[in-house]
Amino acid sequence: MVLPLIGVAIAAVSATAAAFTTHAVGAKDRESTKYHRDVNNELNNQYSDLQRKYTELQDEATKHIDELTRQRLESEAEKDLLRLGLRLQQYVCDLMFQIDDSPSYDLLKAFQESVSATNQVLFELQETLISVPPNYFSKYLMHTSENLAQEQIDLLLKGEIYPIQICPKCHQKNRITPHFSGNSPICGSCQTQLIKKVPTQKASPKTQAEIPQSSNRLYVCEDLGNGIELEMLRVPSGSFLLGSPEGMGCSNEYPQQKIDIPEFYLSRFPITQIQWQTVISCSRKNKEIKKLSLSFTKKPSKFRGSHQPVEQVSWYECQRFTQLLKQMTLRNYRLPSEVEWEYACKANKIQQNSTKKINHKYEHIWCKNNSDQKTQNVGLKESNVWGFSDMLGNIWEWCADDYVRTYHTKRTHHPFRQARSSTKVLRGGSWNSMPEVCRATSRIGYAPDSQNSCFGFRLALSSVDAR
Repeated sequence: MVLPLIGVAIAAVSATAAAFTTHAVGAKDRESTKYHRDVNNELNNQYSDLQRKYTELQDEATKHIDELTRQRLESEAEKDLLRLGLRLQQYVCDLMFQIDDSPSYDLLKAFQESVSATNQVLFELQETLISVPPNYFSKYLMHTSENLAQEQIDLLLKGEIYPIQICPKCHQKNRITPHFSGNSPICGSCQTQLIKKVPTQKASPKTQAEIPQSSNRLYVCEDLGNGIELEMLRVPSGSFLLGSPEGMGCSNEYPQQKIDIPEFYLSRFPITQIQWQTVISCSRKNKEIKKLSLSFTKKPSKFRGSHQPVEQVSWYECQRFTQLLKQMTLRNYRLPSEVEWEYACKANKIQQNSTKKINHKYEHIWCKNNSDQKTQNVGLKESNVWGFSDMLGNIWEWCADDYVRTYHTKRTHHPFRQARSSTKVLRGGSWNSMPEVCRATSRIGYAPDSQNSCFGFRLALSSVDAR
C-alpha cells in the first residue's frame, strides 16, 4: 500500500520538476528570441541607413560625372570652333590677296560666303566680327572683265555677311554687326538684351541619351593619340548633279543624275602616314583591339613622309582601318560613298564650273606635271570653298561603292552596291595622272585587294555619329 503511494508521489514530483524545467526553457527561448529580434531590427536599420547613404553618394557621383561630361563637351566644342575660326580667317585672307591680284565674280562670291561663315563662328566665340567696307564688292566688280548678269551682281551686292540673332522676347530678327563687338547686343524692337553666345554643344546634366547630336557642329577634331589629330569638316546637306554633261569628261561619268545628300562629315585631308601609324601603334597597346591591329603593315607606303598620304593600301585594308578606328573612338568612321566624295569635292556650282581653270593653273592639284613623280605633303595646295584639300590629284581615293561603267542605274542608296561586282571605286586622280584626269568627276575601278602607290583614302562620318 505504501509503495503505490510512493510511486504516485514520485510521479507527481517528476511532473512538477518537468513543469518547472519547461517553464525555465520557455522563458530562456523567449528571451533569446527577443534578443535576436532586437539584433535583426538593429541590423535592418543599419542596412537601411547604409543603403540611403550609398544612394546619396551614387547620385552625387552621377551629378559630378555629368557635370564633368558637360564641361568637357563645352571645352571640346569651343576648341573646335577656335580651330575653325582660325582656318576660316586664314582662308579669307588668302581670298583677299587673290582678289587684289585678279578680281573675279567667283572669288568675290567665295569671299562673301567665307566672311559670313567666319562671322558666325566669331559671334559664337564672342570675338570681334570681320568688317567689310560697304563699297568693297562694287569696287572690285568694276575691275572684272566678266559679263555678269544683273542677278549675279545683285546677289553679290545685297548678300549679308553678318549673323542674325532672334530676340527671345519679341522674336524679332536682329542683324549682329561689328558695332556690337565687345558689347551686349540689344534688340532693335524691344531693347531686350540678346543672347550673344549660342550654346550649340551644351550637354544635358541628366543622361547620356540627352546629350545633343552634332548636326550643328561645324568641325570635329579626333585625338588619335600622341598629339596627332584627325580633322573632320561638316558638309552641309543639299543636292547636286552627279557626273559630267554629255560630251564632257569620260563615258563612265554620265548620264548626270540629280542627287540629294544629307549632312555628313569628311576628313579635311587624305589619311596621312603619321595618322595611319599612330592609330595602329596606339591600338596595339589596347588589349581588346590588339589582335585586329596586328594584321596591318605599319609603314606600307612607297614614298615616305609623315604628312604625305598613306598609299599602297587596298580597299580591304581601308575597311579594316575604319573598324579599328571605330573601336578606338566609338565613332562609326567609314569610307565615303562616291556621291558624297564628288559632292564635297565640287563644294558648289562655282567650283564645279571652274575645273578647267583650276587644272590649268595647278592651284588645287598635284599631277604628273608638277608632283616630281611622288606624293606630296597634304595641305600645300589651295583648299576648296568648304575647306577640303588634296581632293584633286596627289592620291586616288578609295570610296565605299562598287564600280559600274555608267550612271544609268539610279543612285538611290549610298554607297552603291551591285551583285557580282569585283571592283571598287577610286576618285580624284593622283600624282601620276595627267592634269585633265584630276577632276571632281573622274573615276576608275580596281579590285578591292589592289595596292598601288597611287591609291589612298580619306574618311567620312555620318552626322548622327559625330557626337
